[in-house]
Amino acid sequence: MITCDELARDVSMTRPHVVLLGAGASKAAFPYGDADGRVVPLMDDLAQVVPGLDRVLADAGIDSSRNFEEVYSGLVEAGVNDTARSVEKLVQEYFSSLRMPSKSTLYDHLLLSLRSKDAMFTFNWDPFLFDAYERNRALALPQLYFLHGNVRVGCCNRHRLWGPQSAVCPLCSTPFEPLPLLYPVRNKRYSDSGDYMNAQWENARGYFRNALIFTVFGYSAPSSDAEAMRLLNSAWDERGDRLVEHVEIIDRPNLESDESQQIQNRWQSFVHYHHVIMWGSFEESLLSRFPRRTCESFIQASTRGLPSEIASVPRVDELEEIQQWYGRIAQFEGS
Repeated sequence: MITCDELARDVSMTRPHVVLLGAGASKAAFPYGDADGRVVPLMDDLAQVVPGLDRVLADAGIDSSRNFEEVYSGLVEAGVNDTARSVEKLVQEYFSSLRMPSKSTLYDHLLLSLRSKDAMFTFNWDPFLFDAYERNRALALPQLYFLHGNVRVGCCNRHRLWGPQSAVCPLCSTPFEPLPLLYPVRNKRYSDSGDYMNAQWENARGYFRNALIFTVFGYSAPSSDAEAMRLLNSAWDERGDRLVEHVEIIDRPNLESDESQQIQNRWQSFVHYHHVIMWGSFEESLLSRFPRRTCESFIQASTRGLPSEIASVPRVDELEEIQQWYGRIAQFEGS
C-alpha cells in the first residue's frame, strides 16, 4: 500500500489526465442554484428556466419543450434571424448573471484535484469553471479550454489568447472579443469560428491523443454533438499503444441499469483494452480519491499491483481551508 505521503511525493507521470465537462457537471455542483438561487439549466429545460425565452419561442410558433440546441438550429436554418438574435441575447444575459457562491464548491475541488500537466475541456456556457479558476489560481491548475465559448471569456483571435471579457490581449492590447455561444447543431462548424476556437480544438486533439486517464463528467455525448465526438475520438485513436488507459464517467446517481448502459455505450469508441467505469458522484472518482496524483496512483496499481491510500479530502465550506489542503500536495510539484 502506497501511503498518501508517499504518493504526494511521486510526480513521475507526465501524460495528462483529461476531463470533459457537460451541463450535468454544473447541475451536480449547484443543485440548488447559484449564489442567488438561480437555476442552472440543462439543454432540455433551458427554455423554461431562462426568463422570457419560452415566450419568444411561443411568439415564433416554436415548441419550447424540445431540446434547446435543436430549437436554435431550426431558427438559424429557417432564417428567422430576429428571433435567433433575441434568443441569443436572453441566453447570454441569463448565464452572465449566474454568480459563484463564496463557499467552496465541487468546481473548486475539481480544479484543485488536477495539476498543470492536465487539461479540462468544457462545453458549458455558465461562468462557474472560469470563476473557480480565478479564485484558485494561486495553485498550479489544469489547462482550461472552452469548446463552446463561455459568458466570462473573451479572446484575441490574432494571438489565440483568452481571458476575462473585460481584459485586453497582452500582446497587442486589443480588447478581447466575446466568444460565440450558440451553434446550429446540425452544422457545428468549429473551424469557421475564428482562430481562437480553432486553437481550442487543436489543443483538444493533442491532449486526447496523449491522455492516460479520460474522465467524462455530466456530458452525455448527444447526437447534436456528432462533430465534436468525431474530432475527439479521432484524436484518441491516433495513439497506437493504448494498453492501460482508464476511462471513467461521472453521471447522475441511481440511474436505471439500462440508462447507465446506454451512457456507457456512447463512450465505447474510447475503449480499447480497458473498461469504462461509471461513478454516480465526483467523490467516487479517481479525481477525488487520489487528487493531483490520479495518473501516478493508476499506474502503480495497474502495472505494479500497488494500491494507493485514498485521500481524506476535507468537505468543508471554507475555501481557504481546502486550498491549503491541496497546497500540501502541490508543494512537491515544483514550478
